[in-house]
Amino acid sequence: HNGSAMTEPAFGSVSSGASAHKAIGVGAHEIDPLCVFWGVNSNVCSYSSRGPTTDGRYKPDILGYTNYESSNAIGDNSTINMGGTSGAAPTIAAMAQMFNNLFEKATNTADWLSPGHVYAALIGSGENTTKWEGSYTYIGTEPGVATLNIEGAGRPKMPVNGTVTFGGVTIENTGDLATVNVNVPQGACGVKGAIWWPESAGQDHNDIDLIIRNPKNIIVGLAESGNSVWERVSVDGGVKGLLAGQYKVQILGFEVNSQQPVYYSISVSKSQCFCKQVSVLGLNIWSYI
Repeated sequence: HNGSAMTEPAFGSVSSGASAHKAIGVGAHEIDPLCVFWGVNSNVCSYSSRGPTTDGRYKPDILGYTNYESSNAIGDNSTINMGGTSGAAPTIAAMAQMFNNLFEKATNTADWLSPGHVYAALIGSGENTTKWEGSYTYIGTEPGVATLNIEGAGRPKMPVNGTVTFGGVTIENTGDLATVNVNVPQGACGVKGAIWWPESAGQDHNDIDLIIRNPKNIIVGLAESGNSVWERVSVDGGVKGLLAGQYKVQILGFEVNSQQPVYYSISVSKSQCFCKQVSVLGLNIWSYI
């Protein structure tokens, strides 16, 4: 980076069990400031191992927050600093439990609930839209280049002030298209959608894409050919907000080799959809829009 060698894990450094197909691998992100490790300043802490896996999937899948004050088991009033990926992974585990509880409460039963529903919700809470750059030459320091190789879905933020639609479909063949209709109110600040599907280690990879169309049937969000078992896409309403109406979130079997269950999570928020970092008087401030 800037002519200097980066002393951090190389591509392919992720190992079991984070590399498993049906597990969520978690990298570490410090809330503020950005993580600095061995002189490297990065959105993801440099000690976080990374993909691709041996079969080319993105890892980590998502970033968890680290270097925070937490309770300590030695006493009721004792605290401890939680750092590293040992601190990051529990924040995603807690988020997973909250999604699990939300889905169970929404339907008054957990009989239907699977890890896939929760995984899709976790991926949907991230900030990165999947985009295949076609190269692992870069590690993401350049804007828009292969950042998913390091960050996965990026920093998470659970959806607020709106609705969440969740469920599952089965994609049988290449070209199959499943559509989920979502009502978006006037001025909504954003729509976030994600899919996750379970593949076995010996299974041929199925390529599933995710599309968002607005009420005029125009594609406003597209996640395609991400080299993993998930896709994430979002639509930012900007200052004026989104056009009201029925949006179509479509799950497309781009290249399907076998029958594939796919789980989805779609959130629509009226406010506080996305977090953006701004600098005010030299301070890094997270602003929600």
